Amino acid sequence: MTAIDILERGGGRVVDQLVVSLPQSVDELLLAREVASVDGVAVEHIRAVRGRPDDPATTLLDVAAAVAEVEASERIALACRRLVEALDADWSVIVAGDELVHCCGAEAPEPAWILAFLSGSDHLDGAGDRSPGDVVWARLPHAGATIAAGRAARPFHERERARATTLARVLDHLVT
Repeated sequence: MTAIDILERGGGRVVDQLVVSLPQSVDELLLAREVASVDGVAVEHIRAVRGRPDDPATTLLDVAAAVAEVEASERIALACRRLVEALDADWSVIVAGDELVHCCGAEAPEPAWILAFLSGSDHLDGAGDRSPGDVVWARLPHAGATIAAGRAARPFHERERARATTLARVLDHLVT
C-alpha cells in the first residue's frame, strides 16, 4: 500500500481511500472481490491512477501557492483549472453573482443548471449531509463568488468537502 486517506466517518462506518501499487498481472476486479469478501468491507470504487498520487493536503497548498504566484488577472482561470486536480473532479466552475465566470474540465453541466443549482442551494453549505454526492461547492464571500466542482464516477466525501471549503477560504482572498 502506498497511501491511505480517511474520507468520512460516522454512522458506524468509515470510508477509506487506499492507493496501492499493483503489478500488471493483478486483475483489479479480482482484487476488489477479495477485499469485499472481508466481513464488513465494501468496495465503492476502483480506478487507475497515473504516476504517483500526491498527498491531498499538499495538493491544496500547491494550488493556493500557484494561484498566489500568478498575476491577479490570471488567478480565477488558474484556480478553476487547478480545482479539477485538487478535488479530483471531472469539472469545476467559478460563479460570481448570476454569471459563470470560468468553466474547466470535461462535461460540466449547462451554465443555466449550475447557476440555478447554486442559487437554489443558498440554504446548504456544500459540505453538509444533505448535499448531493456528485457536486461540491463553497462560497467566497469577499470575492462575491462561488467555486463548484463535480464528478460522475463517485461521490464527494466529508473530508473532500472540508478540503474544498478550506481551499475556498484561501482563494477568497487571492481572487478578490
